[in-house]
Amino acid sequence: MGKGGAMMGYGITFVILLLAVVVERSLLRRRGLPGADWHEIAANLGSGHLIMWVGRSLEVAGYDLVFRNVGWEGLQRHLGPGIWVAGFLGWDLCFYCMHRMHHRIPLLWKVHEVHHQGRDFSLSLGIRNSWYSSLTSLPFMLPLAVAGVSTGVFLAVSAIHYGIQFYNHLNPALARSTPWLDRVIVTPTNHLAHHGSASYYRNCNFGSVLLLWDRCFGSYRPVLSDVPVACGVGGWRPTANPLWMNHGSWRGAGVPRKCCLAGWYVGSGALLLFCAVALHVAGYGGPWRPMMMCGLIGGTMLLGAASDGSNWAAAGWCLLATAMCAPLWDRPEWMALPALAALALHGLLGAGILLKLPRPNSHKSPG
Repeated sequence: MGKGGAMMGYGITFVILLLAVVVERSLLRRRGLPGADWHEIAANLGSGHLIMWVGRSLEVAGYDLVFRNVGWEGLQRHLGPGIWVAGFLGWDLCFYCMHRMHHRIPLLWKVHEVHHQGRDFSLSLGIRNSWYSSLTSLPFMLPLAVAGVSTGVFLAVSAIHYGIQFYNHLNPALARSTPWLDRVIVTPTNHLAHHGSASYYRNCNFGSVLLLWDRCFGSYRPVLSDVPVACGVGGWRPTANPLWMNHGSWRGAGVPRKCCLAGWYVGSGALLLFCAVALHVAGYGGPWRPMMMCGLIGGTMLLGAASDGSNWAAAGWCLLATAMCAPLWDRPEWMALPALAALALHGLLGAGILLKLPRPNSHKSPG
């Protein structure tokens, strides 16, 4: 598969993830079950897409550099097709070590904490990650490169693992499992325990797919019916702004959330942004791609700040969203135009909502 095909595949994957998030929330609401609100979903999506992919690109480049220069050339020759099994198991073990160290080492925890800040266990939480997570993960994956696991195999098994990890954030009320499966692999129930804030659940269930390493190294714990699982990080004030989300813990706390815009509006904006990111990753945008990337990053920041209560950020979001499709009128790309046009309509709708908000000093003074 060429580069264009790979990028198209990534873009399609983004859309599938987005649809899964929407379907999960719809099923929970239809069954009368609690789930993440739109502000939380928007925060999760905002922290997990474009900028993190920049770090992911650097991670892959670093891995490839090590593999090409010091990787053992004989592994593929000796294992043949078995390289895929070795790569999968090796990736699983490296992830376990990486994940456990990110919970034990304070500096690494400040990076990984972003993922644990989410208070609702849902598929969108599986997308929520620190901008720097790929960079701090790289040193733990380099043993695979030195051992001779090629970059292509590394990317393929990474995609499999990340897909399963995404599923493992499915709300347990919708997940179907069996006792024997819960004893062998990381299921949504097992991973829910990992996100629990109670002392019993701290520092457990670090595996990616297999529970083998947790059982070998004594870090496995099942969910107990008499110990409720509450997600989130104590002492951290929620924020939907990905800038504070990724750096708030470095300065001690986030900023308090105040709902400036309705949840449905923020959520729909986040979904449209995610669609635009998928188009960008798939390679659409032509000569306007750098401008699109800046717009997507800026839009993510503004929408998050608006969700935190900033009227100025809300106005900025409306302006930027409305303007994002303008470059494509010069050289239209019909795959990209619908999503960007929808963003423009979303911006205009938001402007109408803001104009109807009461102004702080709009009341008449007596006399």
